[in-house]
Amino acid sequence: LNEKEVKIPAAWLIENAGMKGVKDTNQKVGTHPTQPLVIVNYEKVSGSEIVEFMKLIQKKVKEKFAIVLENEVNLI
Repeated sequence: LNEKEVKIPAAWLIENAGMKGVKDTNQKVGTHPTQPLVIVNYEKVSGSEIVEFMKLIQKKVKEKFAIVLENEVNLI
């Protein structure tokens, strides 16, 4: 970081974008109620459905803060 950059925790961004404890429209995948960085597979959905939910989180954060969240995990 330089003097013009700041670190903002991803959990804070996700929570303040309204995505903490939120489930998808089918109620099958969502963020943990107390840990917004954790995506929970409630109904044994496919990996692609989890990725779609992750993209929704990224979209909401980008819309609210103009910040793009990057994946920390490798998607295969």
